[in-house]
Amino acid sequence: MTNTRTAIITGTTSGIGTALCQLLLRNKYNIICINRNEQTADEIRSGLLEQFPEAKITNFTADLSDLVQIEAVAAKISKQCKTIDLLFNNAGVLIPTKMMSAQGVEMHFAVNTIAPYFLTKLLLPQMSAAEKSAVIISGSGARKMVDSLEVGQLSNPKDFKVMSGAYAQSKAAVSLIFSCLQQQKHEGDILFSTIDLPATKTRMAKSPAMPTVFKLFSFMFSSPQKSAQKLYAAAISRSQVAAFEAPRQTRKKLLELVEHIVN
Repeated sequence: MTNTRTAIITGTTSGIGTALCQLLLRNKYNIICINRNEQTADEIRSGLLEQFPEAKITNFTADLSDLVQIEAVAAKISKQCKTIDLLFNNAGVLIPTKMMSAQGVEMHFAVNTIAPYFLTKLLLPQMSAAEKSAVIISGSGARKMVDSLEVGQLSNPKDFKVMSGAYAQSKAAVSLIFSCLQQQKHEGDILFSTIDLPATKTRMAKSPAMPTVFKLFSFMFSSPQKSAQKLYAAAISRSQVAAFEAPRQTRKKLLELVEHIVN
């Protein structure tokens, strides 16, 4: 029987993304993978096809920190797919120094917050065309480090800190944005949910930006397979989860900022 369900996953060249691909293929999804490194993505695809010879796996290349490339890849996907059942915004960054995107946006905010929002927005017609669809974001418990969202500092923070600063703020921001999307009316039955994942044994866990105290306890981190299962379960169960909370004015300012950047 030909698979008719389609799932899109960003950041599939290692860790949670690769495990998520395996899980989706076992459950008979056609998958579309979006990655920055074309060569590594092709190698992962070859490995997946060895495990699942009849699978339909399509790779697209895009740097998700660049809005121009996100728009281009979304246009290609839209031509290929009439319906999208699941969209996993899994790609993310944790870097030790302040870097800016092609559009002049701090990199954590650009990749962890803006990219999921923009890609989702562009693919909404295909999501709406599916009988029931879900947009799942790989969140982080790091957002609990945030007492209040500093909207004015997200694009270009003056006092740059990594884990408790730019990274945590970006994860709080994406949780809040998709909570707002869930409350809005959209065509079709679409779930928008940010799933806070535990610290996981991935390349990010070995980043120089990861605090030393975290690395000391890395043996206790979740496996990529368990974190992938948590994301998939959220999509299938369609259960609501608690999102980052903020005053109405903060939510309004964040949405205005994000819309200003992508438009």
